[in-house]
Amino acid sequence: MEKIIYKSMKKVFTEEIKEIEDEINKLFKKYNAKDKKDFLNKANKEDVERLKHLEDQLNRVMECLRRINLKVI
Repeated sequence: MEKIIYKSMKKVFTEEIKEIEDEINKLFKKYNAKDKKDFLNKANKEDVERLKHLEDQLNRVMECLRRINLKVI
């Protein structure tokens, strides 16, 4: 039973990671930025704050996914 729960959680976190990465890519495309440094030079303050928020979310979700992967092993 636990294994099923872990698989479901893993799926949800994986989907969330993909959504966050897609949002980050949209921001980069908006400014035609090739990397974060380029983005920070071109973007307005609001979008820079949005990127920081998305990166924080991404890090939290990835940490949760790592923990789940360790419990499954």
